[in-house]
Amino acid sequence: DAFLTLVPKTLLVVRQIDLDLRMVAIAVGVTLMTGTLSGIAPALVAARSDLGTSLKVGDRRRCATTHRRTVGHALLVVEAALLLVLLSASALLCNSFIRLRTIDIGFDRKTLWTSSVVLPEELYPDNAQMASFFERTMDRLRAMPGVVAVANADWGPLGGSCPGQELSIDGRDLPGPQIRHVSAGYFDTVALTLVRGRLFAGEDEGEGPRVAVVNQSAARRYWPNQEPIGRHAVVNRKFNVEIVGIVRDMREQNERKAPGPSIYVPMNPSSGEFFNARTLVVRTAQEMTALEPAIASRVASVDPRIPTDTERLDATLAVR
Repeated sequence: DAFLTLVPKTLLVVRQIDLDLRMVAIAVGVTLMTGTLSGIAPALVAARSDLGTSLKVGDRRRCATTHRRTVGHALLVVEAALLLVLLSASALLCNSFIRLRTIDIGFDRKTLWTSSVVLPEELYPDNAQMASFFERTMDRLRAMPGVVAVANADWGPLGGSCPGQELSIDGRDLPGPQIRHVSAGYFDTVALTLVRGRLFAGEDEGEGPRVAVVNQSAARRYWPNQEPIGRHAVVNRKFNVEIVGIVRDMREQNERKAPGPSIYVPMNPSSGEFFNARTLVVRTAQEMTALEPAIASRVASVDPRIPTDTERLDATLAVR
């Protein structure tokens, strides 16, 4: 129990670990056996030694002692070399850790919270019901003291990758970027700066022409030496989008991987791309340390049957 209090609460599987007394007994037995065997050899040598004989053969012993010293010096050299390797590796590891903790990931990790929500299909069988749930939940989260912005997305910041994405431009199939379905307030919530063009408006989430916002990496890769705004692309062979804005790059997959091309499309319940598993993203005005119960309470006020998994972004980074 004492050790478990030191474990980050996001490592839920660790809470299931118990102390196995059989393994403790085996470890104690192996330790005692190792100590006993290590002490037997010098004990036997000491027990068989004769002091008179040792004095008579002093010269020979001095030669043996010199030999042992040579071997001992060689072992010291080997130990020093191994210690130098270990110290160098430790220094590099500490340097990597410090760089990861200070790297610019594009947002303030201490004021951003994510809450994963999965709506069971038997409770929310269609997109309209799911959209209504998330809209009501975000309204209640916005009313919380200290909260300045709320949004939701299929993947939150540093929430992983979206495999299997496809992109077609002017009939050419291109390596797929990260496609993220986000609500209109997502960019303000994660402080993702607009470079040029515009962001999503409320009407973009309804029926009508589909639009998209791309990051700088996508603009450079897919429209080199061209203006992406106003161009069209086909995403996942399903829907045609018009590029209406460009935002700066942000580390979306993880803090260690440099930003790649990303395309953000608005959530559209009528498009068939509205998923029941989504991530609520909450930004606070200042650092807050105990927001999980409040977020869970607001979600439960909409539907008490829906569980949440809430954590602050720096907690996510701490266990990676």
